[in-house]
Amino acid sequence: MTDPAVEAARRAWRVQTGSEPLADDNYTIWVRTIAAREALKPIRESHQHLTKMASGESIPVWTGMMAVLNVLAPLIYKTEELER
Repeated sequence: MTDPAVEAARRAWRVQTGSEPLADDNYTIWVRTIAAREALKPIRESHQHLTKMASGESIPVWTGMMAVLNVLAPLIYKTEELER
């Protein structure tokens, strides 16, 4: 099983440097941030899709979906994005 964060860090390294990371490379905060955002992209896309889908559901289903989606949102989005 692969670790999505590790894979995201490797993709981010390749984007930044155009080369494969070496085992002893020290990743900067910037690279780690890019990696985390890369790992969260599919989760964000799913969250956005489910949020749109929830509007077409019955009130009880919508309420449950939104409760879960609202709990997950702070783990996925920056504070600035949530405040929009």
